[in-house]
Amino acid sequence: MTNQFKFLMLTAIFFFSASSFAAEGLKVKRQDEANIEVGNKVGKSSFSFVVSSPIETIRGTANKVSGSFKINPADLSSISGKIEVLVKSMETGHPTRDRHLKGRDWLKSKKYPAIVYTIEKAENIKIDGSKANLDVLGVFSMKGKDLKDFRIPVTIKWIDGNEATAKKAPGDLVKIDTKFKLSLDQYKMRGRRGSVGKRVGKVVELSGTLYGNSTN
Repeated sequence: MTNQFKFLMLTAIFFFSASSFAAEGLKVKRQDEANIEVGNKVGKSSFSFVVSSPIETIRGTANKVSGSFKINPADLSSISGKIEVLVKSMETGHPTRDRHLKGRDWLKSKKYPAIVYTIEKAENIKIDGSKANLDVLGVFSMKGKDLKDFRIPVTIKWIDGNEATAKKAPGDLVKIDTKFKLSLDQYKMRGRRGSVGKRVGKVVELSGTLYGNSTN
C-alpha cells in the first residue's frame, strides 16, 4: 500500500466520520426546521427563582412566558429565537417586596417590561433518542443591559405529533427544562438601599420549564 493510497483512505474516513457526526440529531419523524411557539397550549410555561443570603431566602415565580424559536431536529446547533418573561408576572408571596422588585431600584418594569433571552446557537449537544442535553448561547437582556454569549444548559424533549397530542396543540410538541445562575453584579444591581450583598444575595438561581408546539 503506497503512502498516497494510505493518505486517500485516511482522508475518506475522516470526512465520512465528520459528516456522520454532523448528521446526528433527534430520533424523531421530523428532520427539517420547525418553528416552535412557546406558551401555555401544551403545558404551563414558567420560571422559578431563589435568592439566598445569611438573612433570608427569597423564592419566587414568573408565569408569563412566551416566545418562539426555530429548531431543526437533525441539527440542533442551528437553534435560534427569543424567549420573554414579563416582569409584572414575578411574585415572591410578599406584596411589598414584589412592588419593590418591579420598581426603580430593581427591575424598572415600567421602562423594561420584559426579561428577554435571544437564542443564537447551541453547543455541547448530547442526543438520547428524542431527547437532548445541550448548551444554548445568546444574549440575556434585563433592565436595559445585554449580556452577550450567555450560556444556559437545557434539556429538550421532542414528541411527534399524533391524535393524542393534537388534543393539546397542533403539530409536534416540545418541552424544555433548564437550571442556571445569574449574578446581579453583572447588571450592577444594588437593590433598595444597597440591599444586594447584605440582606439580599448576589446570585439568583433559576429553573424553568417551557412548553411549545410546531406551527409549520
